[in-house]
Amino acid sequence: MAKYVLPPRQKMINLLYVILIAMLAINVSSDVLVGYDLMDKQLRQRISGTERYIDTLRQQIDARHLPSLSHASAQQYDRTRQMQNLLDSLREAIAQRADNDKYQPGKLHARDDLNAVPVVMLSATGGKGKMLKDAISAFRDSSLQLIGDNALRDYIGSFLSLGSSTRGMTWERETFSYLSAIGGVMMLNRLEEAVVQMSAEVQASLLEQDIAGKKTGSGTYVLINENQRIVDDNGMFDTPVVLVSPSITNTLYAGYSNTLNIFCAGIPYDQLRFYTADGKVVRQGGRCIITPAPGITKLSLNVGFMRNGKHEHLCDYKFDIKPLPDPSAYISYRAQDGSTRRYYGSVPISRNDLQNIISVGAYTGRELGISYTVNSFETVMIKNGSGQITSEHTRGNKLSQSQRQQISQLASGDKFYITSIVVTAPDGKTRQTSPISMVIL
Repeated sequence: MAKYVLPPRQKMINLLYVILIAMLAINVSSDVLVGYDLMDKQLRQRISGTERYIDTLRQQIDARHLPSLSHASAQQYDRTRQMQNLLDSLREAIAQRADNDKYQPGKLHARDDLNAVPVVMLSATGGKGKMLKDAISAFRDSSLQLIGDNALRDYIGSFLSLGSSTRGMTWERETFSYLSAIGGVMMLNRLEEAVVQMSAEVQASLLEQDIAGKKTGSGTYVLINENQRIVDDNGMFDTPVVLVSPSITNTLYAGYSNTLNIFCAGIPYDQLRFYTADGKVVRQGGRCIITPAPGITKLSLNVGFMRNGKHEHLCDYKFDIKPLPDPSAYISYRAQDGSTRRYYGSVPISRNDLQNIISVGAYTGRELGISYTVNSFETVMIKNGSGQITSEHTRGNKLSQSQRQQISQLASGDKFYITSIVVTAPDGKTRQTSPISMVIL
């Protein structure tokens, strides 16, 4: 029996059906996109409303004329703005990845793109998901330290839960693995809503502590860790209260000048004294700068104060010491509008932008903001089609003339790498960062 062979026309029709089915399977339906848009609009409205509420609370706190509470309120506001700026930069990174050459700041055209969110947040060579999780954790912990009531602290802490419901999967992978571009933007907006809600609760708690401290007759009190502390007419506690917390994370880093935020009640800040046998501590304004001694894993900070010319011990704080985290490399370049921008790799970039590179840098992320000194790096170019490879090495953080000539030879589709980036950390140790990979538009 002769074997039947489909005619070419029928083969083409069958192939088109397969392609159509595949497109229907991977595309996000218009109804889902409309739902995302509606939810995103509601999130932005709630964020704006909460921001106005925070401004009102801060005005009321400042009107009390209590420097310690105003200082704590301002620090909380600054941390909130830093988190919002980080989330905004991630939204823009998703839009830039999804829209490519059609990218416009503040807009997202390819809302149904399914690759942008996993690449930006989960890429093995520069994914920002782990960095975002660490920043959220640091913000949450520093915020909760300003809450005295345990029940309220547990409630507010639930706003930014970072646990994973899937065994063996991290929070960032569970959160961002399967989102379209608009879904990723909406998720970041939801996180921003939780950030400003937490900040509003902290500001309200600070104000409530002040108001509570003005309602008693014979004296005043504030709530510190659910305990009432009596304050005399001079604003002094029988036992003053001091809260000490790292300004960025809850960990101190070895070989680095860590900043500690100081919140004190019932005692002027200039009467506090700080001492550690495990490193060096220096007062700067309303903060302490503490540098752990080499080789230690734990640090104890002694806090005392001067009263009637005598030094009295107040409390001790203990911190874990960890080595500085590995930095991420970036390039600074001059954009067409004259502004200086940073590029971290993974998304396409134009040759014009590469020709305007100012320098190569490395840092540990926005949540730490630790800069590293770049000692040397190498550029590698792979030509599209021919596969020809050329490399150039230079010392310092600036491009050499030969490396700029190398960039001038780039064409669309070529691959360009900045690799072998050797940096020196603030602790004086030298290490090598991950490379920056680029595809030329």
